[in-house]
Amino acid sequence: ESYPLLRDMGHGACASGWLIGCSWALQAVSVSIMKPIWSGLEHASKKACIVCAGCVFSLSTLAYAIAADPPAALQLNDTVRLVGVIGSRLLAGPCTAVGLFLVTLSLEVTTNAEMVRFSVMRSCSLTVGVGWGPLLSGLANFIMQAHGVRERAASPSWFLAAGWGIFAGLLFWMLPGDTRPLLQAKQDEDTYAKADTRQPAKLSRVEKLSSSARLNLWSSGVYYGVERAFIVSALEAATTFVLQTEFGWSTQGAAFAVGITFLGSIPITVLANFAKTNGWVSDVSLMQASAIVCALSSALLFPQLTSYLGASAVGATAVLVADGLIFSTGYLANGVLDGLACQSSLPGTRYTAENYTLLGQILQNTLARLIAPVLARVVLDQ
Repeated sequence: ESYPLLRDMGHGACASGWLIGCSWALQAVSVSIMKPIWSGLEHASKKACIVCAGCVFSLSTLAYAIAADPPAALQLNDTVRLVGVIGSRLLAGPCTAVGLFLVTLSLEVTTNAEMVRFSVMRSCSLTVGVGWGPLLSGLANFIMQAHGVRERAASPSWFLAAGWGIFAGLLFWMLPGDTRPLLQAKQDEDTYAKADTRQPAKLSRVEKLSSSARLNLWSSGVYYGVERAFIVSALEAATTFVLQTEFGWSTQGAAFAVGITFLGSIPITVLANFAKTNGWVSDVSLMQASAIVCALSSALLFPQLTSYLGASAVGATAVLVADGLIFSTGYLANGVLDGLACQSSLPGTRYTAENYTLLGQILQNTLARLIAPVLARVVLDQ
C-alpha cells in the first residue's frame, strides 16, 4: 500500500520507493556500530538484546499503523503522518540489525556438513515470508473491513505489531541460555566428519581449496547476494506498480499476485532437497542450474514477446511467471552459494562466516533494497 498511501499524502512513486527501502540504510549503520560491541557481550546479554529488538519492532509497527490511519482525535496533518510512517520504518532498521546477529549465532552452531542445507532453507523461509506478507495483508483487510487507502495501509500493521510481540516472547522462551554445549557439539561433529574417511561424502571439497580460492568463493557469494537482492527488490516494486497502473489491477490484487510468485520457492526447494538427498545433483550443479533458469526467465519480462496476442491478461501472466521463476531460483542459487561461502570462510581472518553474513546483508539492504525500488519506480513513472 506504499504507493496509494503516499499519494494520499500528496507524494508520488519516488516517495513510495523511499518508504519501502528507507529502513535498510539505518540497518547498515546499526550493524557497523553494534558489531564491536556485540562480540564482547555474554550470551545472556545477546539474548536480551534480541528479545528487546523484537519488542521495539512491535512498537514501531504500531506507530506505523497510527501514522497511516490516525484516529480523528489526534488531528494529524499529512506532514506529520509522513514523518510518522518514515520514522517508524527507520526505527525498524536497528531491530533488523539485531536480527542479523541472530543469524550469525545460528551459523556458529551449524555444522559444516549442514551449512548448505541450512542456507537453502533460510533462503526459502525468506521468500515464504515475503510471499505470505501480501496474503496476510489481504486477510487483515478483510477481517478489519478496511476499504479506504488509510485503513488498508494500517490494518495489516495492527496484526504485525501483535505478531512481533508474540515472536519476541517466543525468542525469550526458545533461545538457549548458554550456547557452549551446542558449540562443542558442532566442533566434535566437524572433527569427526573430517576424520571419517569411510564416508568421503561428508568431507567438504570447499575445505580442501587453497586460501585464495576460498577467498574468491567468499567474495563471489557477497557479490551475487547483492545482485540478487537488487533484482528481486526492483522487480517486486516494478511488478506491483505495473499491475496497478498498466493493467488496472487493484492494490490488493497486485499484492496477492506478487506474494504468490514468491511462494513458488516452496516446491522448488522441496524438489531441490529431494534431488540432493538422492545424489541426483551436487550443490554446484544445483546452483548453476538455478542461476541459468533465473537469467533465462527474464525474457518473459519483455512486452514484445506477448504484445502481439493483444490480451492484457497474457502480458500480466507472463510478468508473474517470470517473477515466480526469478524469485525462487534466484533465492535457491543464493542459498547454495551462501552455504558454500560460509564453508569457505577463513577463521581468524576478516573473511569469517559472521562477517560474510553481516557484509552481505549490509550491502544488499543498503545498496540493493534501498536503491532498487526507487530506481524501478522512477523509471516506470517516466
